[in-house]
Amino acid sequence: MKKKILFVDRFIEYSTEMFNELQENVSEKKNFEIIFVGPDDKRQALFSTKNVKGAKKIWTYGKYLRKLLSYISIYKPNIVHYCFELKTYGPTLNSVIKFPLLLFLTKMKGIKIVLTFHNIFVHKQNSKWKLIDFPYETRIPFFLLKIFETIFMKLVCSLADIIIVEADMGKLSLIEHTNVPSKKITVIPFGVSNKTRSDEIKKEKMRQKFHGKKIILNFGVISPRKSIELIIKAFSEISEKIPEHVLVIAGKSPNEYRNYEERMRQLVRTLNMDEKIIFTGFLQDEEIDVLFEIAESVLFIYQQMGSNSSYSLFIALQHQKPIISTNIETFHEILGKDYDAYVEVDNTSQIADKIFQLSTNAEYRNDLQNELIEISKKFTWKAAVKKHLEIYEST
Repeated sequence: MKKKILFVDRFIEYSTEMFNELQENVSEKKNFEIIFVGPDDKRQALFSTKNVKGAKKIWTYGKYLRKLLSYISIYKPNIVHYCFELKTYGPTLNSVIKFPLLLFLTKMKGIKIVLTFHNIFVHKQNSKWKLIDFPYETRIPFFLLKIFETIFMKLVCSLADIIIVEADMGKLSLIEHTNVPSKKITVIPFGVSNKTRSDEIKKEKMRQKFHGKKIILNFGVISPRKSIELIIKAFSEISEKIPEHVLVIAGKSPNEYRNYEERMRQLVRTLNMDEKIIFTGFLQDEEIDVLFEIAESVLFIYQQMGSNSSYSLFIALQHQKPIISTNIETFHEILGKDYDAYVEVDNTSQIADKIFQLSTNAEYRNDLQNELIEISKKFTWKAAVKKHLEIYEST
């Protein structure tokens, strides 16, 4: 008898990449049946435009509980694999609050739960676990949010049979902060996707958006923890020395950080850098790939992170682009502690110096690129899928 598995997530890039690879492997195993259960098309702009063959668009973003439970009752799976980060199932705190109830009611049906915890609420700072900035507009006092976060994590971790995280730091945070047994947690890093080349017409069209200049890229959701103001100030310090380069800030802010994004745009205007620092706004998946292909280097100047990996870093690895990143433990797990292009948090001059070095020294860029090519070989979706199948077989 086949083991029936539902894989529940939004249609975001890393989940669709992982599931498509998983689906290919499951098709070779007669004892498995697996279906991707995603949201309908009402808020499609929030999701990847990648396709998942045979996916069921069952639930509505923000209104998922009843529709998911109804489908689970009809399909009667052996395992439901839920993926979770703060905005997986809806844009508000209310959507987060309902998630433990979804797990509980799934559990009551006698179904095993695998939980991929993409977004762990804590990070390590000065040897202590601290709550990350909570990305919702709320008047709830910080100490109450901290209590909620602790209760939430304990609840969802207790209800899951197996928890998957992408980094050792994620596992350590659950063990030390949330008291989850080590044997319950499996570390499965993201994979690096197979590199595909865009045609020259698309690349040239993208280059023209940035005046044909060489691109220093900052990619991802715009939020305070990604130190956009430090990047802008650092680039402004050296922009006259590298006139053939522009800084491209790709992505947009969620609603709660719209004011922050506007402050960053105002900072650019104040510094008279409108022609040298360009905001792209929201990009489609295909546009993201083209932008990474034509970029010369990529910046990840994070103030802090939850204890799991950043998928944006894996996109940079996919396109083998030299990376400048903050010297924090989460990046150490992927790039190694001895990677040469780390910078310290809040050190604008150091960020500026590293950008200048990477933009003017072709040999240095080439050395970093070769190092990243070797690093990328360690992370494959096939390896990730193999571990997932082992979990499904044993759960």
